[in-house]
Amino acid sequence: MVSSSGSSIEEAAPPTTASLLLRKRPVGLVSTAMALGCSLLWAGQSVAVKVALGELPPFVVMGLRFVLAGVALGLFAFVMRMSLWIARPWVPWLLGHAVLLGIQTALFTLGTDATTSVKSIVIINSFPFFTALICHHFLPDFPFTWRTIVGLLIAFAGLLAVFAPGIWISGIGNQRGDWLVLAAAVMMGVKITYIKAMLRRVQPIPVVFWTALIAAPLLLGIGWTRSELIDLVWTGRGVAAVAYSGLCVSSLAVVIWTYLLSWHSPNEVTVFRMTTPLLGMALGWLILSEPVSANLIVGAVLIALGVWRVTR
Repeated sequence: MVSSSGSSIEEAAPPTTASLLLRKRPVGLVSTAMALGCSLLWAGQSVAVKVALGELPPFVVMGLRFVLAGVALGLFAFVMRMSLWIARPWVPWLLGHAVLLGIQTALFTLGTDATTSVKSIVIINSFPFFTALICHHFLPDFPFTWRTIVGLLIAFAGLLAVFAPGIWISGIGNQRGDWLVLAAAVMMGVKITYIKAMLRRVQPIPVVFWTALIAAPLLLGIGWTRSELIDLVWTGRGVAAVAYSGLCVSSLAVVIWTYLLSWHSPNEVTVFRMTTPLLGMALGWLILSEPVSANLIVGAVLIALGVWRVTR
């Protein structure tokens, strides 16, 4: 349920009751600003990961991110007087989602560490391509249409534009980071399909809250076995990057996007996500001085167009 990096909340139900879905509003200036704000927050995720991993060990970064997210969402639920109760039959589903989230986050974090943030943000935003394929096979109410097929082909062409030059020049084996991020995008597709079924009966904020609090000790435990918790050196830069991931991406963006989905049709607001890879490339270039190649721009545009075609 954590965005591009790692939230599947982009397809979730509203934060209160399903009846809110019947009260749709036109997308005005405020909603547009909120949707673009979410895209900007998600766009900065790969940059934040690169900065954080320059200061702290990877599994410490992942675990602390979800500790912060859980605390922030718990406070939000308390202020809004929102129940975080999960019925017992759904607890195994929750544990399964936490495991999927941990795997997806690890793939994304380790992959981003081994590639550039501009490539990472483009590749991870191909996840709707895999979501559509997986949903079609496992959820009966997600049939393929010609629009879906055309959109998937366009998005696949974008992935080829991102990967093909590197394969041609250096071979498949020298793109380890890119392949790990691509695996994270596939895992996001699996995770979103999984949570779509769950969210028909459970509200999203409790799911995000408990998933974060379950995933955090799992990831920190892996860090402990890798001796990452010994002789940690805390820096302001590293703490700020982790705080951005936990508070801005995994908490603030989740809450804002959930409310947007309760006010508007998903097709009306999902289109704003198409700006995320382009904004991410701009941030990587501005903050980390990473190169932005022509094939990466073409790939980002094609992936965005393909996703827009599928979700339109």
